[in-house]
Amino acid sequence: AGVDLTKYHGGDLQVSRKKARAREALALATKYYQACLVRNKDVCEYVFYKRNMNKKTVETFRIGYAPSSGRALVDFLTKRGFTKKEMEDAGLLNRFGGDLFKGRMTIPLMDIGGRVIGFTARILTNDKNSPKYLNTPETILYNKGRHIFGLSQAKDAIRRSEFVVVV
Repeated sequence: AGVDLTKYHGGDLQVSRKKARAREALALATKYYQACLVRNKDVCEYVFYKRNMNKKTVETFRIGYAPSSGRALVDFLTKRGFTKKEMEDAGLLNRFGGDLFKGRMTIPLMDIGGRVIGFTARILTNDKNSPKYLNTPETILYNKGRHIFGLSQAKDAIRRSEFVVVV
C-alpha cells in the first residue's frame, strides 16, 4: 500500500533514539517531581489534606510537584546531560524554554506498560491568569487520542474481573 512502517518497528534508528531519550527524561522528571513533593511542606499539605489523597495513591500514581522557579527541571536535566531539544521532544518545556509545569502538582501519564509518556498538572494557587490544568502537548511518545489515563494501574484488575467500563 506504500505505507512506510519502519518508524513503528524500530527501523528508523534516529526516531528510536529520540523516543528512548524522551522516555529517560520523563522518567527522571517523574522522580525529580516526586522528590520535590516530599520536600515541600505546603505542597504535602495541599496533596494530602486539601486534595485528600493518601500515601498509597500518591505512590501508585507517582504524583509529584514541579517547583515554581521556572527553570528547576531544566537545570536538573541539563546537569544530567539532556539537551533542550530532548526536553522539548519529551514535552517538558514551555514556549520560552522553561519548565512547562512550574508551580503545579504533577501526575504522570503512563502507557500500558507503566512508562511515563507525559504529564497532567494542576496549579496549586488561585491564579486567574494561568490555566487550572496543563497537559503535555502531542509528542513523539504522547498522543491524547491513544491514551487512557490510569489504564496501566487498572489493567490487572480488568484482567481479573474480565470486565471494564470506559467513559
